[in-house]
Amino acid sequence: MNTLKLLGILGATMAYLFIIISILASPWFDFYNNALSDLGNAVSHAPTSWIFNLGLFLSGLLVTSLHYHYL
Repeated sequence: MNTLKLLGILGATMAYLFIIISILASPWFDFYNNALSDLGNAVSHAPTSWIFNLGLFLSGLLVTSLHYHYL
């Protein structure tokens, strides 16, 4: 049960951690002029988009694995 709690907490915080890292690595990003999804656009912002996309992917995997346990 403790492992499941850890998966839930890690899955939730991992997304925020990678979003913050990708914001800090993108000097062009501005909260007033850009959406968070702009960070994941691989065409126009390729050097830092993998950080954002990888974080969301890994977070989704952890949350999905937690979800399948409760089915």
